Amino acid sequence: MNNKSVNPRSQLVLSLFPGVDLLGKAFAANSFCVVRGPDPIFGDDIREFTGVPGRFDGVIAGSPCQGFSAANRFRNDSDHPSVQYSNEMLVEFVRVVSEVKPKWWLLENVPGVPDVTVPAFKTQRLPLTDVECGGVQIRTRHIQWGHMDGFVLRPERVTGRRKSGPVPKTATSKMSKHWNFSDQCRRQGFDPNRLDLSGWSKTAKIRAVGNGVARSVGNVLAEAVVSASAAKETDCSCGCGRSLTGKQRAATASCRKRIQRSRDVGCK
Repeated sequence: MNNKSVNPRSQLVLSLFPGVDLLGKAFAANSFCVVRGPDPIFGDDIREFTGVPGRFDGVIAGSPCQGFSAANRFRNDSDHPSVQYSNEMLVEFVRVVSEVKPKWWLLENVPGVPDVTVPAFKTQRLPLTDVECGGVQIRTRHIQWGHMDGFVLRPERVTGRRKSGPVPKTATSKMSKHWNFSDQCRRQGFDPNRLDLSGWSKTAKIRAVGNGVARSVGNVLAEAVVSASAAKETDCSCGCGRSLTGKQRAATASCRKRIQRSRDVGCK
């Protein structure tokens, strides 16, 4: 097994469901070469996209989350259009990754997103918040990671730190009439002058930026991809990417709960 970490300067990455591609911008800022894939806001459809094998080293994505969001009262109705669409986009993600055959892939979504499995990849799932990455927002995102050689993603979390300022829990929560595009960009850690969305309505611009991945989270994930390596005995078994110390069997109380839930499911 190759234990060498990723050299971002030699990594070509495909960004799926990019929207305004905040996640892709974070990876590009960390020296990855990012190619943006198709997206409906630019008149594209991933269902018409065919992945070319052997060209991309990695695939990053934030697939549509409306069907899985806790704010969606129909999320448990598999026949509801929003749920069907979100599930269909996960299928498309798996299809494209299978066609592209990258070394690794990373999918960001809400906690309610189903587990994603792509043949030939060993997967890991972990929760991550903007605050844990040094940002201001407390909403939890779930990161799913797949690697051909089973490398583990270990994001560098910041503990005991929270910046002052507004803390919107979700991108789809009711927007204050006092919010503006610049405020939303700053919450997400981006310079509003670097995002040209001229001609868009205020609501559309705020929602597009809010649906993206905060810069602090994107940076931490890009750095974690660079330093990803083979599994270690000290890795927390819940898959969170934290390291165990001393006689620990779980890194945190939340880790213990996730491990127990996994055991309960396995016993059924």
